[in-house]
This record gives sequence, structure tokens and C-alpha cells, in this order.
Amino acid sequence: MTPIDLRFRNRIIAWWNTSILDGFINSKEVCEDGKVANVLVVTHGAYINCLCDLLVEQGLLANLEGFDLDYGVYNASVTLFEMYKDGFGRLVSYSDIAHLEADYEAEDTNADLESVKPSK
Repeated sequence: MTPIDLRFRNRIIAWWNTSILDGFINSKEVCEDGKVANVLVVTHGAYINCLCDLLVEQGLLANLEGFDLDYGVYNASVTLFEMYKDGFGRLVSYSDIAHLEADYEAEDTNADLESVKPSK
């Protein structure tokens, strides 16, 4: 492992410990009855991939579904953890792009213009 890789991994685990464990899981304001509030983290795939690897390696995140963490994370994908009050959790989804593959019909209206139409 290169010094840059090591610094990247250290930065990720420091963020996890400070922002997630200390900031949310151990917070009495966020956690009630042992349940943790939803937390949205938006970042790039390399960060998510490395975070998953680190947490699984350290035994903090169970990969019960057997997701292949050797592959990178797709752009605009969703990775979902379910975390518990004790700081342990499980990987629920990894690099999921189902929302991008869905067959949606495009809306042919502009919400901004619709909201300024004069009332009759």
C-alpha cells in the first residue's frame, strides 16, 4: 500500500469515527429507543468503496449478501448501510443502479412555469 493509499484510508476511517459514530450513532439527540436516524452521505465511488472495505475488514459492517467489494462503485449508484446503536451494521445494498435502469416517462411540463400561471 502506498503512503497516499494509507492517508486516504486513514482520512476515511477518521471521518467515519467522528461524523457517523460520534456525530450520529452515539448522539442522544439523534438516537431514540436504539434506532438511528437516516443519514445521507454523498461522495464519489472510490470513497464509498474504500469505506465499505475498511468497515468490513474491521468487522464493523457485515457483508451478509456477499457483495463483491473488489469492483468499483458505479457513478450515481446507491450503497446502503443499516447501522445499529452499538456501532455495528450490515451492508444492505452496494453500488445499486436500479433507479437509473427504470423505464420512466419524461414529464412534459415545467414546474416553475406551471406555478406562475394566472388563476382563472
